[in-house]
Amino acid sequence: MNDLPRRYQLKREMIRDLFQRGMPVKKVSKILSLINWLMISPEDLEKQLNTELQVQQKNNTLIPISSFELAVLEQGKRNKAQEDVLDALETRFGEISDLVREQVQSLTDAIELKRLHRRAILVSDLNSFSAELVVPVG
Repeated sequence: MNDLPRRYQLKREMIRDLFQRGMPVKKVSKILSLINWLMISPEDLEKQLNTELQVQQKNNTLIPISSFELAVLEQGKRNKAQEDVLDALETRFGEISDLVREQVQSLTDAIELKRLHRRAILVSDLNSFSAELVVPVG
């Protein structure tokens, strides 16, 4: 599904439904990992969704989750995506340099991490992968 506004709406509805059913935060976190794996959104839309959920929580109109818990969920998703890239590289090429590891771990954009995961699976060698790494400045 390439319709980003619709994807955003669907994610929002799924999260709301999970909490309205009384599901514990830990289980919602696991389900969100799957949802985010299936429905990657640009980082700005993810931030917008988190902000909206926080506002709705403050107004007691949606879900019982703290901003800290939302931040933990987001960090967990980023860590998983980074680990997936590193795991693919290690599986294909053996040990990887600390520099490549640090560069991958510095990335936070979900779409870029997914692209790099695919590239890690497809590139012919580690140097080709390293040439594709774009590390954020600052």
